Amino acid sequence: MASTVVHENIPVFISSTRKDLASYRNEAINVLNRMRTQIRGMEYFGSSDDDSLSVCLENVRQSSLLVLILGMRYGDSIDDATGKSFTHLEYEEARRNSIPVLAYVVDKNTQIPVKFIDTGEKAEKLDEFKRSLIKNHSVSFYRSASDFRGKLALDIAEALIKEISLQKETEEGVRKFQKEFQESSDNYDVLRNFINRPSKYSGHEVVVTVKSLQDASFDIKDSIVSALDLDVGDVSYIDALILDEQNKPLFSDKRFFIVTDGQTADELEKVKKGQVFTGRFKLAFCTTIETEETDSASYAKTNSWSALILLAMNN
Repeated sequence: MASTVVHENIPVFISSTRKDLASYRNEAINVLNRMRTQIRGMEYFGSSDDDSLSVCLENVRQSSLLVLILGMRYGDSIDDATGKSFTHLEYEEARRNSIPVLAYVVDKNTQIPVKFIDTGEKAEKLDEFKRSLIKNHSVSFYRSASDFRGKLALDIAEALIKEISLQKETEEGVRKFQKEFQESSDNYDVLRNFINRPSKYSGHEVVVTVKSLQDASFDIKDSIVSALDLDVGDVSYIDALILDEQNKPLFSDKRFFIVTDGQTADELEKVKKGQVFTGRFKLAFCTTIETEETDSASYAKTNSWSALILLAMNN
């Protein structure tokens, strides 16, 4: 999916603890990079004579929006004067300067490693912080990094439109990004459903990026080709992984059978192992009946097949 330029000068600050929420910070950075905003956060602080808290708060004041992510840790960086964590103080600085806040809190049913769960006084301060957030904001609760990414992508698009003064062309860019992200999320949801219930979702079309696990091949049984309603003797296929927006496997090591015929097969047969491309696919499910024989008898065996039929591709 192509990046959508929204506005290169809108500064957004990411506030959270670090070690326990590293993957969530990376997801936030990926979303904000796609929108070409100016990211502020600990990953981008350079050397300075000022103390680290002063640097954090100054960057908050220079931001137009604060993305706050809370897990189960209050934090190790505690201000001696107030007894509050840097994350807590960054939030308060945003409020003090009327900077909009998008708040995300881990769902209580999410499995968290014990080493990333504060206890005692820190846990009490974290609970108090969360209660204050819920009272003053519309808080989103997340269950995983991908769940957080989806919520943030849609929320931040709306926030940039509603809370920040944007030119018309910038708002159009935000809307385009929001539409693209929603479409990609819809595609992934359909694929997840197709894996579990291929017959029900057969016929749906999706646009996704794939990585070929082999050079294109042609040795596929005629019975499968016919069942998929393709032209026998004029097909090519590959096994491939579905990739997300960061070109990482979306369904772990799940392999997808991608096949096509005609002119599209001419394009697919050029694909080499490791090649990445985006295409439009029709989800397909079929069954074949084959006769198998033993020394004493012959019997019919039914096999089922799931495939992504390539309709068009972009290299």
